[in-house]
Amino acid sequence: MKRLIGIAILSLFIVFLLFFIADAKEAFVLNRPKEDFVTTQSYVVVSGETVADTSVAVFVNGEKKEILKVGASGLFVTQADVELGKNVISVKAVFPSGEEEVVSRNVYRLDNDTNLKSLSSILQALKLLILQ
Repeated sequence: MKRLIGIAILSLFIVFLLFFIADAKEAFVLNRPKEDFVTTQSYVVVSGETVADTSVAVFVNGEKKEILKVGASGLFVTQADVELGKNVISVKAVFPSGEEEVVSRNVYRLDNDTNLKSLSSILQALKLLILQ
């Protein structure tokens, strides 16, 4: 009986330890923009979630655009200007522990609605081919 209680206590300790270690890893999620986002606007919304007191830097095509300090909610949101064509949006989180994480997304800015209409017609043609 004592052996069974000892095993149970040891098992609980191991589960607690694993939970504590997993919880200690700092989380960083980039919600927007999504990968391969297409827009005609001159900016995109950059938003995400992380742990409180994290410093978040936003880069567009390798150039630092803004640094945000994340508050207690863990949420951040800003806008980043994008150029015509392909843009790489990178967001670097520096956690209170000093650890860093970077997430990058490709964003494509088209020059006007005409390009979106041609893109739409290409998608329509692909749908027809798939349905046949």
